[in-house]
Amino acid sequence: MNEAMGINKDILVGIWRDNNAGAEEYGYSISVKMAASYSMQDLAGTWYVMDIKTPQKDYSYPNHFGFDFGTLILQSDGTGLYTCHTSSDPCEPPEDVSGFSISADGIVTTPLWPNEAENFVMGENKNIMIQIFRDNTPGDEHQVFSVFVKKAE
Repeated sequence: MNEAMGINKDILVGIWRDNNAGAEEYGYSISVKMAASYSMQDLAGTWYVMDIKTPQKDYSYPNHFGFDFGTLILQSDGTGLYTCHTSSDPCEPPEDVSGFSISADGIVTTPLWPNEAENFVMGENKNIMIQIFRDNTPGDEHQVFSVFVKKAE
């Protein structure tokens, strides 16, 4: 395993591999430290968003492999605008978003459709968020791993 900690000591990035014959696999992880508390104001700002999309385990949907890179401008009321800059698929026009919220312990939530789930947290310095999104809709099973980095102001 290879791991690296960020300069502010609030993020740990790792990659590991199993080279045993018949069990070859790779893993990638990002861990963030929690702050003492969070508020809706911590969501406000411009976030760079990087997504990696894959089918879920045991499913093969080649159109679900890909990436996106964009910006998310959030207001402290949980509304904002997402703009795609580059993608493995054609970018859609900018999209209004709403319903973002954050709990006192850093759990971020967004509106989800039936069969969707997410795990979404903000780091200690309030300048990074990580998300794992899953769509469990039969015939459309896929997942997205996202890293949100707050733009310096």
